[in-house]
Amino acid sequence: MADAALKRPDGAAEDWTIAQDWGSYTPLEHAMWDRLFERQAAAGLPLAQKLDDYLTADARFIACGWHDALFRKEDGHYVGAPCVGQSLSAWPVTADDGWIVTA
Repeated sequence: MADAALKRPDGAAEDWTIAQDWGSYTPLEHAMWDRLFERQAAAGLPLAQKLDDYLTADARFIACGWHDALFRKEDGHYVGAPCVGQSLSAWPVTADDGWIVTA
């Protein structure tokens, strides 16, 4: 990825697809430049109905565009209706010579 992808404003969100094993791809959602979150668990859908639109209006939380569940940006922990007890799985990422690298 280009270096420009690493310079998004704090709290920005966008869609990413991560290549695994040169042929297998995993769709992930980006909520903060240093964390990635997997798709909405219940239906396997992207969290956002509109591309790159993952955050609440005040940018405090990740919001599911399908049923308004709220999750903390810091760790994907569930904070509001209706997904009691569920959380998003976070993947740590780093920047390496202009590329975004995940574990």
